[in-house]
Amino acid sequence: MSSNIIDARRRFDKDTLVDIGFVILICGFLAAIQIGLSPPERARLSFDHESFVLWTLLTSAYIHHDFTHLLNNLIGFLIAAVAIYWLCWRLGERRWFRVTAVSFSVVLPILVNLTSYAVLEWMVPNASPTGRGFSGVAAGFVGFLFAAFIVWIAKQSSRRVALYIGQGIGVLMAWVLALIYRGLELQVIGLVGVGMGLSGWGLVSEVNSGRICARWREWLPQIGVGVTIVSLLLWFLIVLFPANFLSGTVTTNIFAHGAGFMWGTVSAFTVRKVI
Repeated sequence: MSSNIIDARRRFDKDTLVDIGFVILICGFLAAIQIGLSPPERARLSFDHESFVLWTLLTSAYIHHDFTHLLNNLIGFLIAAVAIYWLCWRLGERRWFRVTAVSFSVVLPILVNLTSYAVLEWMVPNASPTGRGFSGVAAGFVGFLFAAFIVWIAKQSSRRVALYIGQGIGVLMAWVLALIYRGLELQVIGLVGVGMGLSGWGLVSEVNSGRICARWREWLPQIGVGVTIVSLLLWFLIVLFPANFLSGTVTTNIFAHGAGFMWGTVSAFTVRKVI
């Protein structure tokens, strides 16, 4: 066995352990805060829209109402992180995962809280909610998953195919949100049909152009991965945007989740371009 292969395997093992260790560190850090701080101390770290203490834009992401709240956020974060890491590993861009995950942990809470604050002040000016929880950052990782999936498609086929599939997924996700909050509406179904039709037409045109192999049996593994990732994205959407976002005294901030997803997608593409 050549020394180059041995060195490559050692780098693989070391890099993988570092990446796994960072993800575990995030989970351990959040659990330690939940265990180590008293309820009044955690309350002081929450982002209160009425008082607007600047540093709580960051700290509020690391505290939770209770262990159930923490566990739900960690499960979503871990599932998204594993899927992203697999895609980045297949792309040969694990550094993209590493840099983005680190930046998300620090920058994304601030972006999410500021966006949520602006939207709520505009839509519900008299409300004064108090925000806490890692779900906005977890939603950012879902956006990262979407970005990594689009890059993976582009590497497997072409940028135009990735564009058409990305548009189709966007339309499908918008339809799921419409189903959650508005139910079945003929106008929405019509718009979804038009959007999916345009995306499908562009995809078929690209395949028939000869630049993409049309022998579908050769694409079965990739199709299987695609179906799995899209299903995962839709599941995340249902979890992040529940129809009943009020549970007892705790309200799910769907605006923060939406901001997290959008900032996560944009930030992931930006980080990849910069590094």
